Parts: sequence; C-alpha cells; structure tokens
Amino acid sequence: MREQYEAMAIKDKQELEKWFRATMEALQTEISSCSKEVKTYSSELKKTYQSLEISPQNIITDQNLEEVKSLYSVQLSQLQASINMLETELQRLRVSLEQLHDGDNRLLLDIKMRLELEISEDRRLLERESCMRESNMKKKK
Repeated sequence: MREQYEAMAIKDKQELEKWFRATMEALQTEISSCSKEVKTYSSELKKTYQSLEISPQNIITDQNLEEVKSLYSVQLSQLQASINMLETELQRLRVSLEQLHDGDNRLLLDIKMRLELEISEDRRLLERESCMRESNMKKKK
C-alpha cells in the first residue's frame, strides 16, 4: 500500500513538474517576445528622435517646421505609449510568473504533507496489526 502511495506521489509530482515546466516555457517565450518588442520600439524611437534632429535642417519654412514637429511629436507620443504598455505587460507577466511559482511550491508542500500523514497512518495500522498477531499467537500457545 505504501508503495502505491509513493508511486502515486511520484507520478503526481512528475505531472505537476511537467505542467510547471510547460507553463514556465510559455511565459518565458512571451516575456522574451515582449522584451524584443520593447527593444524594437525603443530602436524606432531613437531613429525617430534622430530624424527629428536632422529634419529641421532640411525644412525651409517655419510653417513646415511646425507641421513636422507636430507630426513627430504625435509619433513620439504613440511610440512612448506603446513602450509603456509593453513594459507594463512585461511587469504583469513577471508578477504572474512569480505567483505561479509560489502556488506550485505550496501545492507540492501540501501534497508532501498529506502523503506523510497517510504513510504515518499506514505505519500505525501495520504496527497495530502486528501487535494483534503477536497477541493472538501468544494466546494460541
């Protein structure tokens, strides 16, 4: 009976670890993807900024200059909003990953405690049965 419990515990632990690894890999992939997007947007933002520095030199009239500044300002704001959104999402994913990890640890500890209690109860019952056999043998003699 103990071997069955231990086999079930090992099987449950392996399944839980497999699920945990798959979840971790998926979250790591998503975090990596978000990080790449943040770097891409950051690179685009730098390019836009650099082009903003160069563009005024090529503009002849003040009116065109103001239009270009306005356009780039809007684009810059949009890119910054996208970066902020991706950074927020990245932070949310990190927190989610930490919570998932903590939850899995608590679950494993709970399973371990329950199995230890069952093993202890089985031992107690086996010892009791052993004592009863010895007592019956002594009575028969």
